[in-house]
Amino acid sequence: MKQKSTQLVTFLLFTLIGVSFSTNAQITTPDSVCAGTQDKVYGISSANANSTFTWYIDAAAGGTIDNSVTTSNNEIEIDWGMTPGTYTVYAVETTEFGCIGDSVQLTVIVNDLPSATVVSDSVCEGFDPTLTFAVTGEFPVTIDFTDGTNNYSTVATASPHVYTMTGAGYTTSQTLDITSVVDDNTCSEVTPVTGINVIIHPAANTGQIYHY
Repeated sequence: MKQKSTQLVTFLLFTLIGVSFSTNAQITTPDSVCAGTQDKVYGISSANANSTFTWYIDAAAGGTIDNSVTTSNNEIEIDWGMTPGTYTVYAVETTEFGCIGDSVQLTVIVNDLPSATVVSDSVCEGFDPTLTFAVTGEFPVTIDFTDGTNNYSTVATASPHVYTMTGAGYTTSQTLDITSVVDDNTCSEVTPVTGINVIIHPAANTGQIYHY
């Protein structure tokens, strides 16, 4: 079982003993992850083998830290939460002699997951159905969907996004399932929408004109 750090207590303890959490500490190029990312690895470069490290995230909603990866905690894993935002990960070194260093820090941007819902119009047989997608995420967003036999893909650059199923050739009503929604951050919707009804009405079948 993973052991999660008590982040708030850690932060308060280091604050009381005078550990610096200032923005003047070492800063690394920001990281970017998708909300809900699990087991994301972070580590200390050129770590002293005889030191131990304590880690902290500046907001509890950000994620939870797994301290069981290495004995000295020079490497950890973070399970990021579902709340998007910008967070700061801190690490504090304690040497073998009990000397505590200033924190080093990393800014991590947690990106929201994309989503796509869709409304289909109803058309007469022989006409191409049109789908209207309501889309969230970092555009462009790629939406893949299927009718169970044929696969389709469309790229939304804004919301709403309208897609006409040109040449689908449906003669009866269909049910579509979205199989994938991926945005420009490479984040994916966890549970795409399924069971989208495309209604195809029978074409008019007009008989011949008769006369007496």
